[in-house]
Amino acid sequence: MRRLATAIRMWLHALTRSADADLDREIASHLAIDADALEARGIPGAEAHRQARLHFGAVEQHKEAVRDERGTAILRDTASDLCLAWRSFRRQPVFTAGVLLTLGIGIGATTAVFGWANWLLWRPVPGVSRPSELTSISFVKFEDGAMAPLGISLPDFLDVQRSAPLLARSAGYTRDEVQIGRADAPATTLQAELVAGDFFGVLGVTPALGRFFVPADLAPASDARLAVISDAIWRAHFGATPAIIGRTVQINALPFTIIGVAPRAFRGTDRTDTRDIWLPLSAFRALHHSPSGGATDPTSHIIDDVLVRRPDGLTPEAVQAAVERGATASVAGTPDSITYREYPATIDGIFGTPRRGYEDKLRIARMMLGVVAIVLLIACANTANLLLLRGIRRRGEFAVRRALGASTGRLVRQHGSEALVLAVLGAAVGVILAVALSRLFGHISMWSLPAFDRTPFDDRVVAVAALLAVVTSAIFGIFPALAALRSDPLDDLRDAGRNGTRRPGVLRGSLTVIQVAAALSLVVGALLLVRTVHQLGRVELGLDPHDVTTIPIFTSEQGYSPPRLHAMRTQMIAWMEQQPGVIAVATGASIQFGGSTFEEQLRPVGTTGKKWPVNAASYGVSPRYFAAMGIPLIAGRSFSDLEFDDTTSNVVLISRTTARALFGAANPVGRQFEIRHYHGVVATTVIGVVGDTRIYSLRDPFEPTIYRPSAGPFDFGATLVVRSTRPVKEVARQATEGLAQFDPALPIGTARALDDVVATVFASERLFARLLGILAAIAALLAGIGLYTVIACSVSERKRELGIRMALGALGGRVVSLVVRQGLLLAGAGIIAGLAGAFALSHALRGLLFGITPTDTVTYVVAAMCALVIALAACVVPARSATRINPVEALRNE
Repeated sequence: MRRLATAIRMWLHALTRSADADLDREIASHLAIDADALEARGIPGAEAHRQARLHFGAVEQHKEAVRDERGTAILRDTASDLCLAWRSFRRQPVFTAGVLLTLGIGIGATTAVFGWANWLLWRPVPGVSRPSELTSISFVKFEDGAMAPLGISLPDFLDVQRSAPLLARSAGYTRDEVQIGRADAPATTLQAELVAGDFFGVLGVTPALGRFFVPADLAPASDARLAVISDAIWRAHFGATPAIIGRTVQINALPFTIIGVAPRAFRGTDRTDTRDIWLPLSAFRALHHSPSGGATDPTSHIIDDVLVRRPDGLTPEAVQAAVERGATASVAGTPDSITYREYPATIDGIFGTPRRGYEDKLRIARMMLGVVAIVLLIACANTANLLLLRGIRRRGEFAVRRALGASTGRLVRQHGSEALVLAVLGAAVGVILAVALSRLFGHISMWSLPAFDRTPFDDRVVAVAALLAVVTSAIFGIFPALAALRSDPLDDLRDAGRNGTRRPGVLRGSLTVIQVAAALSLVVGALLLVRTVHQLGRVELGLDPHDVTTIPIFTSEQGYSPPRLHAMRTQMIAWMEQQPGVIAVATGASIQFGGSTFEEQLRPVGTTGKKWPVNAASYGVSPRYFAAMGIPLIAGRSFSDLEFDDTTSNVVLISRTTARALFGAANPVGRQFEIRHYHGVVATTVIGVVGDTRIYSLRDPFEPTIYRPSAGPFDFGATLVVRSTRPVKEVARQATEGLAQFDPALPIGTARALDDVVATVFASERLFARLLGILAAIAALLAGIGLYTVIACSVSERKRELGIRMALGALGGRVVSLVVRQGLLLAGAGIIAGLAGAFALSHALRGLLFGITPTDTVTYVVAAMCALVIALAACVVPARSATRINPVEALRNE
């Protein structure tokens, strides 16, 4: 080891300037000793020094031999090559800028999308100690390929902990929203995690201030009203005062005592989202002001996920086995539990990303990475073509080098040095463009996916950018080197100084075909998604979303009783009806496309048996809801104000689909049917039929729907629906003023146009259409530039041939046709290859398409026509250049 350290130290010293100075002094000493010996033999001083130098030999050759022995010559040669490459590129600023921009676009797009995918799926959760040791356990089952998450009750979670010692260090949690009250403003919505078990201990988090929960705080029967807040909330809401510990605040209109502040780096268990506050799971029922479904209820599966920190060397499979043993023991002790019978524990190892929607996110990330990989391939091919063109113009230079004895390795190393310089500069440009593209993509958002402009570029993203630089330099650097080595030096020397007559190389043509094919694939995918978005925009909604504003009002978090909630709704409707521009006002416990909706089981009166044939979405609405939403009344009548005020009223309106499902072709008005929910069976009377509406998705058929004059036992909140000629901000201001007169502390949600609410339903399709459209445009531009490069290079090489043709009488049109034909042949080959790639890409996008098939003929024809137009545009300038060739000058150069 000591010898190795000494050798490394000597090698590093050999790289310094002092090593060369030592060598110079040593050689000078040898020469002086030889000269002194010659002088002692009677030879004069000047002659003695001359003979000493002759006897020693070539000084520089000796120096090179010593450097070779040290192993530093190759480093010095490489440094020299890099400096030469840098000077060479500086002499060609236009060419260098074009190459860097092309390469930067490829690396930038890939880096931006990888950074987003890394944040979405793979980035370590901030603030968590050794996240690789954590295993996430969820409780799901798969029915017909769809995932149905259930969760686990707190008693079951504690039973499994006791039954499986391995799970002693485990924690359960669920995500929620709560309202924190402020004396001078309405309550603010916070993102919360309700926790059980050793939550912070399992995550390896220590408090920045105060303390975390102890086991007594988290016991199922505990009535502890305690809270831990995030560093961001501590600073934003409480001015970062240390006196926050022990202070009582109102959370969901209940007093809670703040006992701790989490460290700044810790933001919760979701890598892309931020949690503001942590509360005991035992407070779940109190927070939701619910008389049932508390932490002690074994049928209340309120824990979404369980986290386990594995001991050293233990695999997730061992944890799976331990959970199964504990679950078996738990089920044996609680035979009424269904958690482990119907919803087995699943070890998924995806801590940091919620299980719900994980597969969709993974599929989206993979597709996006595949798309940018195509863009990167086009950029590499384009860069290689540009370097090939530069190499053609330097054939004479390399021929002279080879004639003077330059080795194959030396020439390859020079090409590699040039590629490395371009790669490093391209990576720098790529990182800058990645940030710019993230800002450009930042306005393209999708529910449940993080926005691009919030993507953190951590060390992993920077490492990928560096790796891309190295890989791309190897890819596009090898082609010019191979082309230079395959050429004949004699032919290159003969052609130096005159225009060549060679046809375009197969390599350059192949790279161009690859670019056109890849770009065409992306264009087809983008067009399919654009047409999908257009088709979704034409889907019949069953309601009129234009000029409608929706405003959620958070009453359930504030513990509003049904009478107080009804009073608020009545007063808000009366207030808004008096505002200018308002056409119709209504409220709904929930609305179409507005999130969660209750489903109830229905059957006609008189039906016997256990089967309930109809599952219907249930809405509690005010009388003018249908006018406000633009839902047509088909038969019967709507609710009266008296029915709206009477919470015991058992009259309903049903949709056309519900009427057909329950009563067939018979007139449903005046008929009765039964509704089953956990309060029992209630008979209701149909007073009217309204049109069918979409509920959650634009892709699904109309679903059965019923409407009540009030939500009855499900009277949990209110969304204000206002049809008005005023803009959304003005309607929101009017609603805020009216709500302040009723309860200034009642929080109000973000006002949104119903058009925007509907648009979020197909946000994923719009996301891909925009992203793929931008990337397809970039790819088409790069492919056009690549085709132009090849055609322009071909015209430059064929000047002599074209000059002879023109001297023999060829007209300009004939010359133009030769150039254009070459471009169309390359584009045609790329189109044929691209159609196969487009077929594969379109089938990968099948799940996002709607109203259009992956093999839509019109889309493929339009994409092919776009490719031909780009090809013709790329041929315009080279064709005009070819017609301006002077035959006399072309022949004189021979």
